[in-house]
Amino acid sequence: MRRDNPFRDPRDAMFPALAQADADAGIETPAQRATAPLAGLPGLRAFAGRAPSTTADPLASEIEGRLNALREKTATRLSAATNLRIRDGEKGLSELTEVKAPLQLSMVPLDNGRIELSATPTRLDAGTPGSDAAKRFGSYALASGLTESVFGAYNGLVRSYSSSALQLREQQAREAGQVLTLAERAGIVAEARSQAAQEIGNAAVAAGLSAEQGERLASTLLNSTAQRVLAPYRPKSQDDTGVGLNLAYSSDSLKADIGTTPLGFEKTNLVGGAKWTPKVGQNGNLALGVERRAVTDSLLAYAGAKDPVSGKTWGGVTKTGVNAQYAYDNGAAGFYVGGDYYLYRGDNVENNHSIGLHTGAYARPINTPSRELQTGVHLNWMGFDKNLSGYTLGHGGYFSPENFVGLSFPVQYSLKSDRWDMKLRAAAGYQSFTQERAPYFPKNKALQNQLEQLGTAVQNLSDGLTAAGQSTTLPAIETHYRADSQSGMAFNGGATLEYRLSEQTRVGGTIGHDSFGEYSETTGSIYFKHALENLP
Repeated sequence: MRRDNPFRDPRDAMFPALAQADADAGIETPAQRATAPLAGLPGLRAFAGRAPSTTADPLASEIEGRLNALREKTATRLSAATNLRIRDGEKGLSELTEVKAPLQLSMVPLDNGRIELSATPTRLDAGTPGSDAAKRFGSYALASGLTESVFGAYNGLVRSYSSSALQLREQQAREAGQVLTLAERAGIVAEARSQAAQEIGNAAVAAGLSAEQGERLASTLLNSTAQRVLAPYRPKSQDDTGVGLNLAYSSDSLKADIGTTPLGFEKTNLVGGAKWTPKVGQNGNLALGVERRAVTDSLLAYAGAKDPVSGKTWGGVTKTGVNAQYAYDNGAAGFYVGGDYYLYRGDNVENNHSIGLHTGAYARPINTPSRELQTGVHLNWMGFDKNLSGYTLGHGGYFSPENFVGLSFPVQYSLKSDRWDMKLRAAAGYQSFTQERAPYFPKNKALQNQLEQLGTAVQNLSDGLTAAGQSTTLPAIETHYRADSQSGMAFNGGATLEYRLSEQTRVGGTIGHDSFGEYSETTGSIYFKHALENLP
């Protein structure tokens, strides 16, 4: 089973509030690459505004730069984008294709604060679970395990009874100088099927079913197949569509937002947060945040899903918590250290919590108005109380290791010309994580007990039939997700290119790729930004 890359952007631990503002402008955000910390460091800075002045007067250049920054800060802006995220994985479970088309209006009605309104149509598609993946979706494991076991035992008895009867009748025919016809052979098999069905029906009545239920079971065995019985309960294509709404406020030291996960999803949540970033000394900065955010690792985690067997909705996971970070940056170099604590909650999903710590340092060997090169090192650790990475009832479909540690070495280069802005980033790193063994149904002990009892009963039945010399194939009933431990190298890279059509209008695009082992995620976007007023 494919695993998500647990690397996270160091800025995620600070506070990804108002990340929607960048997303709506077509900029790749921490929320869009929540598993890719190799993308950058807290000290990374984006170029904004007009091209650097070519005047030889340093004072005039500084004045022009400040005026440009002021125009950018106070302009009313309209932006639109199309964002694409493709995550490899198991169809119907961890695989995900996400398409967003955010539209945002940003204005400064007050002297010291910007208001941002955004609407983001979103389409998610995880594909259709295959026969094996379906057994790890909702409560289908119990339905398929029971059905396939009963039909497996029935088919084994039919083979055993028909084989014995055919051998006896063939011997009798040979002694009489005759040969069994096809019709006679078919009749023998029909008798064996009827005998096996009646025997299983009687056993079910003895186990507690009513006589009527036993008769219906025998009739089903005679007239149907496991595939036909399970067809109405098999998970269908997993996809969802909705529109997310967001209202945000930002000033020099305070940012806050409130919004919803896409309206129209199976499960919609209220999300938002606030972040305060006071300065500490001349070069220090403290970031304190509180937030409630959607977990977007999978369709189940982000939008929720409906169990085709029980009809229950589960998933739609949010993380609610606090985070803090201190960062020092003198322009040439910097460092940071921080941590976070989150509670994870979802509809019919077991409760969970996590703790994270991170630290790092960086330097800028090139730092001019038109070019910047930043390189650094980042170390982070996180741990979850429970492994809820599965897709059965009670799991949340999000990466939740017992222990995770990652070390990465990000490098970023930015270049700005008269009309073009370009940013390239790449990083290599090492990660190691462990996930504990987890029950299929962590929130429903009764359901978990039924699955375990079924697994024991099927194994005992298989052993008994084998000992009796009856050939049969019964399914192996999995009741727990296995513990997992992985270590290895990871890579992340990407690029952003923006072109200034005029003083008021810009277009651009981004592309990114993140990989670790079998995990692979590719992101891309194109965007348009326009100032609704002239910027003289």
